[in-house]
Amino acid sequence: MSLSRLKKTIIRKKNDIRHFFNKLRYDYQATTEKPVISKIQHIVIHRLDGKIGDAICYAPFIRELKKAIPKCIITVLVTSNIQPVYEAIEEINELKVLSKKPSSKEIDSIAGELGHCDLYIHLFEQLNGRDFRLINRLRPTWCATLDDGVKLDNIGVYRYTESTSSTCNTEKSSRKSLHFMELLFKILTECGVDNSSIDRSYMKLFNEDLQYAKEKYPFMTDNSVNSKGIVIFNPYGASSSRKLKDEAVIAILKILREKTSMQIVLWVTPKERVTVEQMIRKTFNENSGISFPKKTNNIKEVIVAMASCQLMIGVDTGSAHVAACYNIPALTFYSNNMANYSRWYALSPLATNVILNNQFYREMSTKDLCRHVNLFLEKHSDIVS
Repeated sequence: MSLSRLKKTIIRKKNDIRHFFNKLRYDYQATTEKPVISKIQHIVIHRLDGKIGDAICYAPFIRELKKAIPKCIITVLVTSNIQPVYEAIEEINELKVLSKKPSSKEIDSIAGELGHCDLYIHLFEQLNGRDFRLINRLRPTWCATLDDGVKLDNIGVYRYTESTSSTCNTEKSSRKSLHFMELLFKILTECGVDNSSIDRSYMKLFNEDLQYAKEKYPFMTDNSVNSKGIVIFNPYGASSSRKLKDEAVIAILKILREKTSMQIVLWVTPKERVTVEQMIRKTFNENSGISFPKKTNNIKEVIVAMASCQLMIGVDTGSAHVAACYNIPALTFYSNNMANYSRWYALSPLATNVILNNQFYREMSTKDLCRHVNLFLEKHSDIVS
């Protein structure tokens, strides 16, 4: 067993032990009454993980939730970094800003402010102590999670998906697992909403800001290169396991430089930028047409800048959902975790989703990655030429 796999196994065991004791302390038997949409007046949605892809997937659900219950109060719990995205969703009545890991005092305080709610939604696989405490304090009539081992969840959408941490998930079993957006819509149908009435389209948040993107974010264009459009290459995902090796990054950049006349934005975080810039200088000259994102003030600016490109290539599901939301052709690489893929792949006819037979992205074959990049560029030759 590799060191990475051993660490993951140890962390999983520790979390399982904590989960067991948190259930003993906070879990309770919720009502067995079937949820009825007309009885739901106050909904609380837990969104403290602050991820772009999750927020983009939640937006259509919140729109459809308000359409089904126009008079309901929708409260969303957010962290400050993701707050601008949820502020753009007009159907939300109130946002409550909390710490990413709120203290017991903060949890008890927000529970006191919220009071009772009819429906509580926190689609997370294994609730932690803070999650349990807040739900226990609120005692919602109905609760939806992805934790299949708790009594407080009486909606049970976990029945429609497979655990992404499972070591034995397969392509066959993942076909039965619903996409994250469909899991959210399943809450509506479980509450009695007609499935055929649900609009499943993305919401194009910040659409009015796109026309000013190139002026506001000069790193998206390079005056030294006569570029025809912008391609974003995002080789590093949010987790440490979702990062392409240097050899693959350089090889893909060479293909983009050779096969396109587009400005290349190598999308990396400020923390990664210094190291990556040094790597780029060893291979490409100063007029390579490769730029890096400058510091953006908030997550809204990240989304708007990304949405102003014409093509996207990467490993991150957040950027993949941005591309899907704004009808941008995108090539996204996924590991062989089929449950994770089935839940988070980009839902777009313009999305090219490639599953490679590796658990860790650094183990992916440079040859395979480059082959798919070439095929993607050929498919969209009208854009790159």
